[in-house]
Order: sequence, then C-alpha cells, then structure tokens
Amino acid sequence: MKNLAQAPITGKFAPTDNWWWWRASRVIHDVAFGQTQEVIDEFPQFAFLLGDMHPHVLALPFALLALAVALNLIQNSKFKIQDSSPESRILNFEFRISNLEFVLLPLILGGLFFLNSWDILPYGFILVSAFAIARYRAGNGWDTRATRDLAIFVVVLGALSVALYLPFYVGFQSQAGGILPVLFVKTRLHQYLIMFGIFVFILGAFLTRVVYEEREMGVRAWLDRASPWFAIFVAFPFAIAVLALAVVAISPALQEQARAALSQVPGNLLMNLLAAYFEPLRSAPWLFVLLVVLLAVILTLLRERIADDSTVFVLLLAFTGFLLTFGVEFVYLRDTFGTRMNTVFKFYFQAWTLFSIASAYAVFHLSRVSSGVARGVWFIALAVLLGAGLVYPALAIPNRADDFNKPPTLDGIAWIRDYSPDDYAAIQWLNANVPRGAHIVEAVGGEYSYGNRISMATGLPTVLGWAGHEWQWRGNSKLYKDDAAGVDRAADVAHIYQSFDAKETLTLLDKYAIKFVVVGQMERAQYSLTKPQVEKFGKILNLVFENGDVRIYAR
Repeated sequence: MKNLAQAPITGKFAPTDNWWWWRASRVIHDVAFGQTQEVIDEFPQFAFLLGDMHPHVLALPFALLALAVALNLIQNSKFKIQDSSPESRILNFEFRISNLEFVLLPLILGGLFFLNSWDILPYGFILVSAFAIARYRAGNGWDTRATRDLAIFVVVLGALSVALYLPFYVGFQSQAGGILPVLFVKTRLHQYLIMFGIFVFILGAFLTRVVYEEREMGVRAWLDRASPWFAIFVAFPFAIAVLALAVVAISPALQEQARAALSQVPGNLLMNLLAAYFEPLRSAPWLFVLLVVLLAVILTLLRERIADDSTVFVLLLAFTGFLLTFGVEFVYLRDTFGTRMNTVFKFYFQAWTLFSIASAYAVFHLSRVSSGVARGVWFIALAVLLGAGLVYPALAIPNRADDFNKPPTLDGIAWIRDYSPDDYAAIQWLNANVPRGAHIVEAVGGEYSYGNRISMATGLPTVLGWAGHEWQWRGNSKLYKDDAAGVDRAADVAHIYQSFDAKETLTLLDKYAIKFVVVGQMERAQYSLTKPQVEKFGKILNLVFENGDVRIYAR
C-alpha cells in the first residue's frame, strides 16, 4: 500500500504525523511499466473528516432520497396489472404519468445530474430497476406489456428529468470524452478487501442465508438460473475488449496514444492491446472470480419471487455496488486526468453508500436467524472486523480536530484568527467594506496550501486560484495560461507585485479589472518583495487598510 513504508514511526499508538489519515484515500495503487498512476478511493467518513464541499458529498442527501423513492417503488402495494381492462392505460401504478405525483421521480433524478452528474448512472439504474422489479413481481412474469411499460417509464422519466432542469442543460459543458478500456492495471484483491472487505463479509453471509432460505429450488435449479448470468459477466470483458480494439482500429489519434503507451512492447499493436487488457486478470484473478460470483448470485435472487420487499431492495443495492466496483476494472470515463483515477473515486464513493445501507439491513436480517455456533462465530468475527475499521474514525477525528483543544465553532475561518491575525483582520475589513464581485489580487497558491486565503474567506474573485484545481474544474488550461493569446495569469500576478514600473502595473491591473491589491506576509515571501516594490503601490493606489504585515490598496 502506497506510503505505508514511508510513514514515520512515532512510538505511540495513535499516529501523530500531519494528515496521516489522508493515506486511507489512496489504498488502491495502480502501477504500469513501473510508473505509479494516482487513484483516489474516498469514502464518506474521509469526506466528512476532510470537510469536503465537493458535489459528490453535497449530493449525498439527495442520493439517499432517490434510494427512498426506489424502495417506495418496490413496496408499492397498488401496482396492479389489469390484463384485459381498457382502463389499464400505460402504467397501472400508484400514480400514473398524468398525475403530478409522478413528477417527484424526474425531479429527484434530474436533480442528481444537476448536483453531481456521476450520480445519474447508479441511482438512475436503481430507480429504473426498482420499477422493473415491481412490474415483474406484480404480473405473471415478464411479457411484451411489461417491456412496453418499462420502455415508456424510462422514456418519460428521462425526458422529464431533462425538461425540469432545461436551463442548466442549455449551458452545460462536460470534460467527459467517452469511455475507454482499462489497460495494464487492475485492483489487487487485498486492496479491494481493505476498502470493501467488511461489506463482502456481511453481504456474502447475507447472500448465503438468502440462498439457504430458497433451498427448495434445489442445486440443479440454482445452476440453471445462475449460469446465464455467469456467462454474461464472464463475456463482459471480452465484449469490451473487442469494442475497444474496434475503436482503436478506426481512430488514428487513439492508435498514436496506444503506440506511445506500448512503445516498450514489440509486436502487433492490436494484439498487444488485447494482451495488456487481459494480462492483469491472469496475475490477479481472484477479484474477478469473487465479483462474478456475487453478481450472478444476486441477479439470480432478484429473478426469484422473494416475498420480502426489503430483501429485494437490499439485493438491488448490493448488486449495483458490486457492479460499480466491477466495472472500473474494465472501463473508465475519459476526462482531464487520462486514467481511471476519477472513475474509481466517484464509483467507489457511491458503492460505499450502497454497501453500507445494504449491510446494515443484512446484519439485522442475520440477527434474526436462530441461535447456533455458526451464528455466534460469525458475529464475533463481525465485531472484530468492525472494531478494526472503527480504529480509523476513533483516531482520525481527534487528530483532525487538534484533540479538541479549542472550543467548537461553526465559523470556518476562525482558525485564521490564530494562524494569521493580520490576514484575519484584512478579511474582516474586506467583508465589511468591499462590494460583492470586486476583483482583488493576491499571491497565487498551490493545491492544499494557505494560498488564495483572502479570496477563499471573502468570496471576492481573484486573478488565479489553485492552478491545478482551476485546470481540473474548468478542463482547459488556456483559461489561465494561453501563450497564443498572451495570457499567463500566474506570471501576470508575479509582475504586478515584482514590477518597479508603475505604468506596467496599472496596465496589468486594468487587464483583470482589479480594484484591490493585497500585500501580506505571503505576497512578500512568495515574490521576494523589496521595500520599493511594495511602496510603488502607494504611489499609484490608495492605502485603505493596514494591520501589522498586511496592507490593502484600492483604485
């Protein structure tokens, strides 16, 4: 596991090195041709600990709402099929498409894409599957009418999901550049189990119990029902490989990328691609086998008419979670990063949510099983695994909160008052005296640094934020660096502070419509400012604030 060997030995039970808990978000470790490829594997506890304000976290309550609606679909007792009645219309459901209550579904689903576009795949799949399961269980199997109902449901749900958020889609732009195959790398089994082992343990026992409860089917019937699903999941990588090879064969740009990636491997390009796609399966087959078995068993159970709606719903959640973690082994969404890093990140986070809900129910279900030695041993093992997992929040939360040495507060910038009282005073002054939207300039910061602290704390736009993140979110480095257009925002900020020429400084301030210039300890240190460089601002601008090392000049 990445960074564990380099972790400092403190001699104490609890780690004390700064941000040690960050390593938990880098458990998955991809290596291709001896080079490490960054992979992110965040989970809810990590996100809460980080205080993460990214969409995948902020959308979580809405994702849970979508799951509640899906459960309601499956539990709907008013879903009735009227085979011959002309009044059956399109959908015989608790609410027809013509009813306003139906709008709740596209309102939630469309909102998920608006809030966090990654959520549309798993939660859209769960909503559609919930409807299909309810339709299947209400009728006498699956027929043409059921297919028609499902098709209409999907079309109407999709159309309304877009229509209700049409203003958003009008200006929507995405970094997504298609789906590509995962080459050279696969998740190792021990890394997967570190991430999801407790869920595999719980849901594996749960599935075993549900299969046992359906034992009247017999072994032969189980094999007959499960074998098609096994065939589908085994064939899935081969189908993706054929599709990927076809895309590469007709795309000169992708051929060049493939040649560059496989420059160390002699021989035919397409054959090398095929070998690169399947070689990791040979070296780490157990994860593939584990996931295929789980997926096939869950789908087989979903096909049966299990009476308990909650059990069916939990099987659907578990299936979707395993499908997400299975899919990232073979395909990823092409984006700015060029690897599967972001796809693993977003799908693993969603899988955690689904697994955790499914596992909570599974433990409850298993607790009702009659007592016995096996049951007792299983719960002891669960307690050990759960206790081992709880080491992380038990140690990380106090570490992140500085051992609770300071009084709690909801003020997100209170820490600046202790870290830099002069900056804090400047922030308070700007918040009280500067109109919203006024442009400022301050030192350009690096990722996860104290840089851009004034813009962050006031909301006032600055010339350039954390450059790497600007590139990630905007998807185009030309927004802050375009040699052809003569734009290099980081260089321009440096010139504003370092130039001795008043005219040049004013020209750059005009270029970005800057109204306020911040000169603090960070600017002095980052740009090695001399006294004349600082005092030039007093000749061309008005000094409106001074406190300790921090000055603010206004135009």
